[in-house]
Amino acid sequence: MPTEPSPKYLTMRERLRRRILELPIGAPISSERDLAQEYGVSRMTARRAVIDLTREGLLDRHVGRGTFVAQPRIELRLSLSSFTDDMRAKGKKPGAIVLEFGREQANDKSFFPVGTPLVTMTRVRTGDGVPLAIEETHLDSSLVPGYSVDDAEQSLYETLGRRYGLRLDSGEQRIVAVECPKDIANSLHIRPGAPVIRMDRKTLIRERPAEHTISWYRADAYEFTAKLLPSS
Repeated sequence: MPTEPSPKYLTMRERLRRRILELPIGAPISSERDLAQEYGVSRMTARRAVIDLTREGLLDRHVGRGTFVAQPRIELRLSLSSFTDDMRAKGKKPGAIVLEFGREQANDKSFFPVGTPLVTMTRVRTGDGVPLAIEETHLDSSLVPGYSVDDAEQSLYETLGRRYGLRLDSGEQRIVAVECPKDIANSLHIRPGAPVIRMDRKTLIRERPAEHTISWYRADAYEFTAKLLPSS
């Protein structure tokens, strides 16, 4: 049977948690040895508390550098919400930097019928100016006549609704954890091979393929939530 946490460990962890919440992002945390002396616990107990708080996303541990207060993670709802909505829900200013913008026709491997005219764009999505995700989007251009690179700097879903009177009806999303490719890592300001969350989203409007977006999210900045219902 698992061992119950000791009162001394729980007290130390909660005191350290309160301290972390009062410190700025990126502030260094004392070494495990110093924490053990400060809180009057064993080094093993101090290490356990640091590991637990790291798992909760409050701390970042870097071998050879130390432990630091982590950037708070952004809750990402598994729904047809937009990046812009998710940022605003967390009190952050959403942004988009357009890396590529063009047009092409769908081929036989596409989500869209062969020959469908498409708008294609690659964007860095930011929260308060910090790169958090890369989005590679294909959009049925017949649904959005006149859509331009200037529009790509704004929220796609808001533009669909406000300018074109369109609303996404449904979609399918596939999520997988992968190692970050070098080109994506450079745009996200993380090291190549760092863990990222790859999301493949396909959406419909009036039962017609409308959008296909592959997104790469920084794993250190996000946590996912989903509403669960009993199976029928």
